Amino acid sequence: MKELLKNIAPCSTITGIKKLRYLLLFWLQAFYCFSFSQIRDLKFEYLGIEAGLSYNNVNYILQDSRGFMWFGTSDGLNKYDGYQFTVYKNKLADQYSLGGNSVKIIIEDSKKVLWIGTWGGGLNKFDREKNRFMHFRHDPLNKQSISSDFVTSLLEDKKGNLWIGTEKGGLDVFDRLANRFIHYSLGTENKTVGNGFVTAIFEDSEDNLWISTTRGGLNLLDRKSNTFTKFQHNESDSGSLENNDVNTVFEDSRKNLWIGTNNGGLDQLDKKTRKFTHFKNSLLLGNILRRFDILTIKEDYKAGLLIGTRNGGLFLFNPLTGVSMNYRHDELDITSLKRNIVSNIYKDPKGNIWIGTIGGGVNFLNSTGSDFTHYKHNSSGNSLSDNDVTCMYEDSEKNLWIATDGGGLNLFDRKSGRFIHYRHETGNKNSICGDNVLSLCEDSNGNLWIGTWGAGITVYNKNKNTYKQFKNDLLKPNSLGNDNAWIIFKDREKNIWIGTYGGGLDLYNPGSDSFTHFQYDEKNLSGINNNYIVTIMEDSKGNSV
Repeated sequence: MKELLKNIAPCSTITGIKKLRYLLLFWLQAFYCFSFSQIRDLKFEYLGIEAGLSYNNVNYILQDSRGFMWFGTSDGLNKYDGYQFTVYKNKLADQYSLGGNSVKIIIEDSKKVLWIGTWGGGLNKFDREKNRFMHFRHDPLNKQSISSDFVTSLLEDKKGNLWIGTEKGGLDVFDRLANRFIHYSLGTENKTVGNGFVTAIFEDSEDNLWISTTRGGLNLLDRKSNTFTKFQHNESDSGSLENNDVNTVFEDSRKNLWIGTNNGGLDQLDKKTRKFTHFKNSLLLGNILRRFDILTIKEDYKAGLLIGTRNGGLFLFNPLTGVSMNYRHDELDITSLKRNIVSNIYKDPKGNIWIGTIGGGVNFLNSTGSDFTHYKHNSSGNSLSDNDVTCMYEDSEKNLWIATDGGGLNLFDRKSGRFIHYRHETGNKNSICGDNVLSLCEDSNGNLWIGTWGAGITVYNKNKNTYKQFKNDLLKPNSLGNDNAWIIFKDREKNIWIGTYGGGLDLYNPGSDSFTHFQYDEKNLSGINNNYIVTIMEDSKGNSV
C-alpha cells in the first residue's frame, strides 16, 4: 500500500503524495504560528570523532578572533577550521607540547593570546606563531607559582587581569609583568574564596567578580578590600542560595544574574536585595518536575536561556513565562541531541549555538535555520504516530487532524505541539477500523469520516466519543462498495461521496444508512470510466467530477 501511495494522492486538491508530505510543514506553519512558550523545534548537527575530533567528551568551546573553533576535550585540544581538525596533545618528549590532555577551559585575552586550563597539566599559554605551549605549573617550593595544576576556570577581567580557578588551590590572579601568581586560598573566612574548589569565574556588567565553588556556594569579591561576600544555603532562609554546589554563573541581556547548582537547579540573584529566586521546579522532563545538576547557562539569539544539565539534556527556558522546553537524545531521531550530559554552550558572533556534550561530541544549532517547524515520529508518546502522512483536515471546530499510513489518526494540540493518537484496536468496536488512513471529511452533523485502506470507513462522533463502521459485505449489496476508501468528499448539498480504489464511486444515503454505487460499465457510456477513484471535486455549477 505504501508503494501505491508514492504515486497517487488521496486528497482532492493534491496530485501526488510526495507533494502532500512536503506541504505538511507549510500547512502546519500556516495554521498556527508558535510562540517561544509553546514550542521550538531544534535540529542538531553533530561533529564528533568520525569527523576528526580527538574525543567525544567536550568540556569547553571557544571561537577565536581569527574565526577558528577550539574544543577542549578530555583527550586533547582541537582546532577546527570548518573542514578539518588540528589536534594538540601532550607528548612526553616535547617540552613545548600541551601540558595535559584533559582540557577544561580555553580563553582568548585582549591581546589575542590563547590560554588553556588543563586538568593536571596546569595553565598553558599558546604561541600561535611558533605553534607551541608555555606551561605554568605548581611548584611547592615556589609560593609565587600557580596554586594548583588542576585548572577549572579562566577569566580576563575588563582591567586585563587574568584570573585562574583551580580544584585544589582556590583562586589565583596572574601578574603577567612580574610573572607571578597571587593566591586567594580556600576557607570560611572573608579573605578566602570558600570551601571546595572553584568551578567558574564571572564578571558581570557592573564589574562585579563572582566565583562559584563546590560546597562553598557563591562568592563576590570586593577588589578594593580583597574580601569575599559569601552566598550560601541557609535552611531557615528561603531567599538563600538553593545549594552550595555551584557550577556556573551567567548574566543575561536583561542583566539578570543566573546561578546553576547541583540538585538545587536554577537560581536568580537580585543583586540589590541579595535574595535568590528559585526555579527548581521550572525544568520539565516530560510532565515530571525534576531537579537537575545545571552545568552551563547561555542565552540564545531570541533571549531565551539555554541550560545544559547532567543527564537531563538541554533546556530552553523562557525567563518571562517560566516555561521550559526539553531537548534530549532520541535514538529514533538523528537530529536530536547526541547525549544528555551538556557540559558547555557557546554562542558565536553569528548567533550559532555550539554545544559540548559528554560522550556526544559537539552539537551545532544554526541560527539561520529553517523557520518551519518539523513534526515527526520519535520515542515520545506524544509525537506524530507515523512519518508517512497521507492527509490533513481541519474541522469546523478548528481541530487539525492528520492521517497516517500505518500510524492511524492524529489530533494535533496546537498549544502544546503534542499529538493525540487514534489507533485501531483489534476486537474493539470503539476504535477506528484501521491504521492505514487515507481520507478525512466532516459531515453536516460534525461527525468525522475516516477512510482507510482495506478496512473500510469509520464515522467518529467527537461529542459522544462513539465509532460507527462501514465495510464492504458481499451479502449486502447496499454496503460500502469497497474497503479501500481513497477519498471522502462532502458536496454543497451536504451529500457524502466516497471514492474507492477498485469499487468505484459511492453515495451515502443517511436515511437508510446505505450506499448507492456508481461503477464502471463498458456498456454505459455516460457512467464513470474507472473504478479506481482517487480524487473528487465539485465545479461552480455543483457538478462532481
